[in-house]
Amino acid sequence: MTQDGQSLFFIGSCTRPLPYFASANGAGLTGVFLDEETGACTRAGVTTGIDNPTYAAISADGRMLYASSEVVDWHEGTLSAYAIDRAGGTLAYVNKAVTRGNVAAQVSLDRSDRFVACVNYAFMPPGAGPDRAVVIFARAPDGGLGPVTAEARLSGHGPDPDRQARSHAHCLRFSRDNRLALVADLGTDRVELFRFDAASGALAPAGAVGLPPGTGPRHIEMHPRRDIAYVVGELNATLATIALDSGAAAGRCLHVAPCLPPGGPPGTHGSAVKISPDGGHLYVGNRGHDSIAHLRVDAGGVARFAGTVPCGGATPRDLALSPSGRVLVVANQDSDRVEVFRRGPDGGLAPLGPGFATGTPTCVAFLP
Repeated sequence: MTQDGQSLFFIGSCTRPLPYFASANGAGLTGVFLDEETGACTRAGVTTGIDNPTYAAISADGRMLYASSEVVDWHEGTLSAYAIDRAGGTLAYVNKAVTRGNVAAQVSLDRSDRFVACVNYAFMPPGAGPDRAVVIFARAPDGGLGPVTAEARLSGHGPDPDRQARSHAHCLRFSRDNRLALVADLGTDRVELFRFDAASGALAPAGAVGLPPGTGPRHIEMHPRRDIAYVVGELNATLATIALDSGAAAGRCLHVAPCLPPGGPPGTHGSAVKISPDGGHLYVGNRGHDSIAHLRVDAGGVARFAGTVPCGGATPRDLALSPSGRVLVVANQDSDRVEVFRRGPDGGLAPLGPGFATGTPTCVAFLP
């Protein structure tokens, strides 16, 4: 929270055309102050000079924001580091680094807050350029991006010839104990598991968890108190529950839940997933159905579909919960708006406030 009791979040946006985006109306990275009681949003600083910052992550210490640049025709994407001014809601550029692969897609930090991970989706043929799926950077003393500590390639394909002709890394998350790195590979219907050395930042391949053919794993969320991961299936609009065993570096799929009601429209693609601070509720974006799915977590940690609410716009690409967990913010990419929802005692969502107009929003990241 900021000093005046408001929450601060940053929006990344699409600034230059991409073949799979309807438009590119964004300016870069925008800071926004949120009143959690009324849902009112106040624009703070706008950071330009960055190409397509379509995903952003903020360090647990609240000092830094890291944003990936998603550009199709670059052999290597870039990852940029910015220092955060909490009071003004502005960013100051620190440095950037190449991501060692094509189409930088997602950014995260490890549990120690010492390393920054980026995954590359890769549209180019296998072997074109460095073609790394995963790269890990150490954080420098000033918060900027330091040397690369690990990188990895992935390979394989899935049954969908249009979306799964090759491996497509889409998200990396670290296990609760920081001993595993999980990578969602949309192209192979697998969640790849790596042992992670939190002292050196090194990765070692350790196997994978397979999901149903045609799932297209996109994003991962970790349960705050259990060794469980939840994985969005982009291609079939589902959410898988995976039990983890960090000691054995293994995982097992417990259940796959739908994110749409029966008869939901074909062609709906899952996007992002977030979990409530108490670990009891999950929220998933449905692009096409233009809704937010609500799933309840049962006594065994399994996510069960509870219903959907309209997202308030078109193409909910990302969403984020405020630090208190009381408010959900949704980036509706193709309606150039961010919408705000209040969470009820039962985890249900209701619109809150007027929303916030901004060009082609693609990601939301709250200051912790």
